[in-house]
Amino acid sequence: MTKETFDVTGMSCSACSARVEQAVGKLVGADNVSVNLLTNSMQVKFDAAKISVADIVGAVTAAGYGACPKNSSAAQKNSAVTPERTIDREISEMRTRLTWSIIFLLPTVYIAMHNMLPLPVPKIVAELFDGRANAVTFAFAQFLLILPIMYLNRKYYVNGFRTLLAGAPNMDSLVGLGSMAAAMFGAFALFRIGQGLGAGDMNLVDEYSR
Repeated sequence: MTKETFDVTGMSCSACSARVEQAVGKLVGADNVSVNLLTNSMQVKFDAAKISVADIVGAVTAAGYGACPKNSSAAQKNSAVTPERTIDREISEMRTRLTWSIIFLLPTVYIAMHNMLPLPVPKIVAELFDGRANAVTFAFAQFLLILPIMYLNRKYYVNGFRTLLAGAPNMDSLVGLGSMAAAMFGAFALFRIGQGLGAGDMNLVDEYSR
């Protein structure tokens, strides 16, 4: 029996590690599979006469994740990256994404709810966003402001849809699908508002600009 350790990427929850274990465990010749979510690593004991390292990597990739043997050249280049450093880097990236997301979120919320907030409404804001005549501007401004937020958090779409297509959806898939559906409906609503204004159908405008 041969024992090999792999670095695994793309895991975000215990369901992810369970799916990786299951995918590799199904291989003929895999005797024991152990995935550690905290260190993003996997140990596999296998019969080298029946399966190879490439087969194991392929099984992980097919499940929607990434894998690289510890003793590969790519892994050796990153040998100085400890689990603690990896976690610190991920926390730093999350903090940066959160900060910039809030920067774009606050004006989005203000535009959408300025008439409901206990704050004075500047004249320019009322002229730009209030009333049926400004319904397109009102919706389009919000749509533009959510695009940077979606781009900043694109990892949810990349990881989420990759695992979804692999038949193993996770929490990233849930976040990605939910936010993408909301954005698509927002684009549709924007189109319908413009259609309503062009046709003089104020009921249609009111329905999609609420």
